[in-house]
Amino acid sequence: MVALVQALPTLLASLAALAVGVASLAVGVSLGVFLTRVVSAFAVFWALGAVMRVLLADAAQVAEQKSSAPSPGAMAIEPGTPVAQLLDEEHPQQQTHAT
Repeated sequence: MVALVQALPTLLASLAALAVGVASLAVGVSLGVFLTRVVSAFAVFWALGAVMRVLLADAAQVAEQKSSAPSPGAMAIEPGTPVAQLLDEEHPQQQTHAT
């Protein structure tokens, strides 16, 4: 899947240039118009593929962050837990001594 996402701009651009080239040849345009259309289609669809690649990579990163985040229930405080115990768990180094 990662290899396909990385090759997305080139794939889209190549297929678009091929389709535009075949259509232009079928219509019978001049060589200059043919080259302009093919290069334009390649450039536009390469840019579209690059944007899609960035969006897909960002979505994958967000999904990875969500999956690695702790579940909301893991931090829940159980009813009946003494406040002193909660404070000791939160700051174990800061213990007060009565004199």
